[in-house]
Amino acid sequence: MGELKDDMISKCGMACNRCSWSHSVRATLQTEEEYTQFRKRCKAVLGYSPTTNVFQNCVGCQTPDEEIPEGAKIPLRNCLVRKCVDALGIENCAYCSRFPCGYIQMRGTEWNRENIEAKRGSLSEEDYLLFVEPFEGLNHLETVHRTISPDKIIQAITVPPLKLKVVDFPEAISLPEDETTAFRKLHTLLHSIKQSSLGLEDTDIYAQQQRLKKRMDILFRFLWICGRYGTHERENDHITVDSITYMDNRESEKALGDWKIVKDIVFKALSEFGIHVERVVITEDKKGGGETPGGYLRKEGWYMVMSLDDSQKGVLKALHTYANRLEKEYGKKAFTYFKNLDMHVLTR
Repeated sequence: MGELKDDMISKCGMACNRCSWSHSVRATLQTEEEYTQFRKRCKAVLGYSPTTNVFQNCVGCQTPDEEIPEGAKIPLRNCLVRKCVDALGIENCAYCSRFPCGYIQMRGTEWNRENIEAKRGSLSEEDYLLFVEPFEGLNHLETVHRTISPDKIIQAITVPPLKLKVVDFPEAISLPEDETTAFRKLHTLLHSIKQSSLGLEDTDIYAQQQRLKKRMDILFRFLWICGRYGTHERENDHITVDSITYMDNRESEKALGDWKIVKDIVFKALSEFGIHVERVVITEDKKGGGETPGGYLRKEGWYMVMSLDDSQKGVLKALHTYANRLEKEYGKKAFTYFKNLDMHVLTR
């Protein structure tokens, strides 16, 4: 089995030797009872903890693939930072000319004191140092970066702009003018989303571009859920989606169950295009209403309402009609046509 060096810093800046999932931390806990108690404390602080054997005893992402124990799920061999750093032939992001790029600024601050305390309340210094500080990757990388001489910095490898498939709006649509106009507006709206960087910087860096691609997938799955499974209310021109329907139709985009992602990424991104979504909690209980203590959306007790700017009148009805026409015509392949903005189904 691979072993961790005492001072190992991961490619994204984590302190591998002090990570709760690491082989080195596991080795300091002599009994199963000690480890069980440690895991409970970790779960209470971070919301997650080491689980089965394949999700513990991590030997760190600096370990070559051939030395990672067989069957281990961590470190992640396909980690975006790992791929980016390895392509440059550097030890970690601190040696890159684009440090800190937009991706590592996000990745290196996901679990820091500010974020954890905002979610779970004040931390003791012991819990902070034991469970949170090892994940403050950006801080660690900045410390390393300050020690690197300019001649050791490696020029970043950039990638071409992201090209997402978009099918042109069909001209041969035999529909009333107002309906055709609404579908054309819908196509223009969805196209503008696909052309956007969604507020992300440094999308010419591999890891950040992959983040943009994933974020686009999440947004379009969300729009699909609303259009295909929501109910269009003509009187106020809203689409509503109940919680059970929403949670049951996320398919591979399970991140849409994380309230922070939905609120801070999906809602925020869509609002830039005049698409406004709010969650309405209808069950306030002692467990916290719409989400679990860990921030995951509950399956019951809320619904979402989508509306558009006044200038987009008729577009929500068009979204609902379009998604349902695709489902009827293409079945399981319908979402692919939706994501590609293929509206030729309207010509049939």
